[in-house]
Amino acid sequence: MPCTQERSLDGSHELPGLDLADPDREWDSDGAGAEDKPNERYRDAHIWYDADNQDKFTACKLFICDVVDEKLVAVPRAIIAAAAVIQAALGGMT
Repeated sequence: MPCTQERSLDGSHELPGLDLADPDREWDSDGAGAEDKPNERYRDAHIWYDADNQDKFTACKLFICDVVDEKLVAVPRAIIAAAAVIQAALGGMT
């Protein structure tokens, strides 16, 4: 999935080759390895990002991945946390 487009939550995009981490894996929200500004892997670790502001950390929303053995994988606990945000369990997404 190219990181130059805005993503939507309507199921119109896929994350090909994305593996699912062990269900018991702890989730590290710093795991995508971006330090000064979001990089491609950091943006790919989120369900959505604002393409017009892709160089800002606040442009990335709904973090669902971590890096395991240098590979981006979806983390069940992160997916559950993102779902809770969508459902406004944590005050909603802003």
